[in-house]
Amino acid sequence: MEHAVNDVWILRVRVWAARTHQRLGWAGLAGIALLIGSTVWGTMAWQVHRTPLPDESFSALPESSTSAQRPAAAVLELPRQADVALLLTQIQQTVVAQGLAWPTADYKLQSATDTAPAALEVRCNLKGSYPKVRMAIAQLLRGVPGLTIRDLSMSRLNIDVADVDAKLTLVVFLRDEPSAVAESASTGSKP
Repeated sequence: MEHAVNDVWILRVRVWAARTHQRLGWAGLAGIALLIGSTVWGTMAWQVHRTPLPDESFSALPESSTSAQRPAAAVLELPRQADVALLLTQIQQTVVAQGLAWPTADYKLQSATDTAPAALEVRCNLKGSYPKVRMAIAQLLRGVPGLTIRDLSMSRLNIDVADVDAKLTLVVFLRDEPSAVAESASTGSKP
């Protein structure tokens, strides 16, 4: 009985395939196969496009241990104003480690105001391939607490050149620290 049921299904599939071939022809069947293949390829390419860049310094830990160690609300620990030289060195080393040229950089230390915290503004030019520039920016954003990108522009000399010239304005917000005079005055007045 089972053998007869299989023969009926095989016969129905063969009849369906013959009718489809008769209606569409080889060109139509090839077109459908190419359409399915391009859809699969496009979906895979979109997934790669949406996947974030890997962090080379990230150590893979099991999900249960990392979620147990994370606080409910993360507190951003901003760098101190005394760490400006270290911040500049860290930014420069991250960029150079990606193989990018660092021809120029200017920095300006901005004091805290009533409406804005103290900040270190770094204006720099980078030269290299787009993936390297993107990786360097991603590492800077992950590695330097309080870093933001105020301005970013990229250009190429022409379409044949793979390297880009990136002009960046990075801002690192700094922790508000009381001045030494105010600190000594407040400790001197206590009994």
